[in-house]
Amino acid sequence: SNRPTLVYTNENGTINFGFNHTNNDIPKDKLPEILPAFVKQFSSIYPQIEWFKKGVEKFKGKDFVVLEFITPAIDSKIYNLMYVTVLEGKMLMCTFNCLESQKEEWEIKAKESLNSIVIKE
Repeated sequence: SNRPTLVYTNENGTINFGFNHTNNDIPKDKLPEILPAFVKQFSSIYPQIEWFKKGVEKFKGKDFVVLEFITPAIDSKIYNLMYVTVLEGKMLMCTFNCLESQKEEWEIKAKESLNSIVIKE
């Protein structure tokens, strides 16, 4: 139920961009208030989480909650980059993940891709 509604992936399923325009109502001015809930939720699910970034940033005049972290998986670790904003009064989640071993190759590409998102309302 928490999976993105749209996913772009490579053939092996190791490089993933996901997008989910949820049904969760959120006023634009309340976006920074959801940051602690996300941090708490991920820290609870993944006690060994390694945080790189957790904050609110502005891209093209729009606020985004930005989370960057590594989580454990069964036989590897996963690098995650998540951008959350408001679109039409609902939460829009934009994510990237890959194997930790692919982070060096993909981190800049993922950030450039997610930073290029333009929200038109």
